[in-house]
Amino acid sequence: MDIFERLTNRIDLLPDGAAKTGLAAVKLHIGTAIRHLDRGEESRDETAFTDAILRCNHAFEGSVKEAYRVLAGQDPKNKTPALIETYMKENDVLRTKVLAQFENYRKEWRNPSTHNYLLDFDSNEALLAIVSVTVFAVVLCDQIRGKLAFDAANRNADHSGAKTPTNKPLAEQVSAIVRQFAIEATSGNIDSLNFDLGTVDDALAGYLSGEWASDKGITIELEADLAYGDDESTYADILVTRGSEIVAIESRSRNSYVGTGKMAPTINMLDTLISIGSITGAVLFLVDDNHDYSSPGKQLRNLTDKILIVG
Repeated sequence: MDIFERLTNRIDLLPDGAAKTGLAAVKLHIGTAIRHLDRGEESRDETAFTDAILRCNHAFEGSVKEAYRVLAGQDPKNKTPALIETYMKENDVLRTKVLAQFENYRKEWRNPSTHNYLLDFDSNEALLAIVSVTVFAVVLCDQIRGKLAFDAANRNADHSGAKTPTNKPLAEQVSAIVRQFAIEATSGNIDSLNFDLGTVDDALAGYLSGEWASDKGITIELEADLAYGDDESTYADILVTRGSEIVAIESRSRNSYVGTGKMAPTINMLDTLISIGSITGAVLFLVDDNHDYSSPGKQLRNLTDKILIVG
């Protein structure tokens, strides 16, 4: 697996704009770090390994600035790296997996190399730094894409709440809006939105947030941690809560799941969560690769009285 190529692919998926330009510069720093590593190993110039890590630091700071621009909605211009990093950490801007990579690079590489000018690094340390900062940039690109998908879908939702179902169980209301989202995607009415299975949760959460913008009693959470037995937990792709009603939304690829038997573990997991009281209902959204939800076979239906399928 070539993670540098993976980073290139992730950046290519981003729409044109300041964030894409900034992350392209991040990729350039990482590419230069790789060349420093190669030079050090080929010529036995050990100073090249420290040069590689200094380039990785530039890539890290650039990544954090672009995250600040998109995820926090703030202009990073004239903001110090320390101020931005503190803001990101204290305001829970980064998702759990992205935050783990952020803290790892900050602790293992950036802080030591920045604050101790006597340090020298070897080839293994340079390699680890390159891998660490590249992985951070990759997962950060995914979260940035997700935020852009969230915002695009939110803009196209009906913020008045006029189309939102009322006087029904929350699971039914959620499933109706998910179905509505699918229809909008099929018709192309969701402007500037090119979501895929990697960003569908963000887009759907944005759409739900827009549809329920006028209802302050409903909360919508991405990647919600749920109790699962005594010592275990699992994550719901999206969690919608209203009072005592808690509905989990799970999105899966229709093309991969339908007819393959792969739906069983997801259904069993949702059944268990309902039985132990973690959630009161669930919606399983089968995402079509072509965003086609127009055929009769792709309709809203009940799997059980508490688990509904859309798509």
